[in-house]
Amino acid sequence: MKRMLPVISLLLLLVIVIVSMPTASFSWFEPDTKEGIGLELKEETKLRSETCTLTTYQGSMGNKVVTYGGAPVGASNVTLQEKEVAYFKTVISNSSREFDTVVSLFLPSFTPTGGSSRLCVMYPTNSVRTYVETQSDLHIVRNAYVPMLVETDANPGLLVVEWFVICDSGSVTFNPSQVYMMYN
Repeated sequence: MKRMLPVISLLLLLVIVIVSMPTASFSWFEPDTKEGIGLELKEETKLRSETCTLTTYQGSMGNKVVTYGGAPVGASNVTLQEKEVAYFKTVISNSSREFDTVVSLFLPSFTPTGGSSRLCVMYPTNSVRTYVETQSDLHIVRNAYVPMLVETDANPGLLVVEWFVICDSGSVTFNPSQVYMMYN
């Protein structure tokens, strides 16, 4: 056993030296290429686009279908009383022809008083949240994917988020024109 100890020590030392070699000495790819031996990079990393804009419209319920006006919402607050509902859609437009992007939408200063209110998002998250006290920077939708602009009807670079607010009891005040967008 004592004879094997130097051999094992030497092999262990050799393994340690090989493992501790700087990783910069090895690369899968040659400079300015996307291919290596036995490995190919097929997908490019997409950068976020900062070319998105949003517009929010108010809707009304009629015949179990919500219709939206042609003009964007005004800059004034909306106050709902008990059992009232307000419908909105926020259209996010990506004018970049090179990059898709991911954004989150927020609604600042959502203020229920004397009861509870619900914020419901129809698309893309289909979520319902109930609030009983003032909320600032309230998420309408998180991590929404907005495609880049392509000149076809199938992919115009738009994402439409439909959302509505229900006042269960008391009242709620908010300003839909203050919806803002953050890039993720």
